[in-house]
Amino acid sequence: MDWNVPFEKNVALEDVYKSSTQWPSNHTLCVPVKKFYCDGNTCENTEPKVFNLIGGNSSNPTISRCDKNGCDTYDATLDDSGEYKNIQPVDPKGFVFKMSYNTIDKKFVEVTTLGLDTFVSYGYCMYDFEYKN
Repeated sequence: MDWNVPFEKNVALEDVYKSSTQWPSNHTLCVPVKKFYCDGNTCENTEPKVFNLIGGNSSNPTISRCDKNGCDTYDATLDDSGEYKNIQPVDPKGFVFKMSYNTIDKKFVEVTTLGLDTFVSYGYCMYDFEYKN
């Protein structure tokens, strides 16, 4: 994968976000464009249906995992790692979120577990975006 090439927009998930004003307070919307489901033997493409919202501030951040039915929101820790931010729930919830923030095209990866299976999503983030709630 060439990380210098911007991802295509996921208009369908952006529209899910725009269609409601009931989302948790946030300043960052992260939308996946690729998602893989992996078990102990293989990984396969699957449709991304969950987007992330980052809210709060540097001393009290939150992260939300959202779909068309609503969100699960967690108090989070936010740690800088070079040109990236690592965001994790304070109480482990089976996922890790990492995003770039010093690059022109903001990208992220989210690794989520379900039992011993893993979902890996890649996408883009928009900060203080124009249709902010």
